[in-house]
Amino acid sequence: MNIELTAEELAILEAMLHKELCSLPVEIHHTRTQVVKDLLKDKQVRVERLLAKVRNASGSPS
Repeated sequence: MNIELTAEELAILEAMLHKELCSLPVEIHHTRTQVVKDLLKDKQVRVERLLAKVRNASGSPS
């Protein structure tokens, strides 16, 4: 599947992913159950990978 995005759309997506990535460690820290912590850590890895892909597509430095 290919999605075509403008530079502005990529910038918005990058900002949204960055914001999510910054908030995940706090959420992980405040979570009490290990199962939920593990899910959030997996999400953090997926968001990091997605952010890298968006930055690569937009030409932004990592």
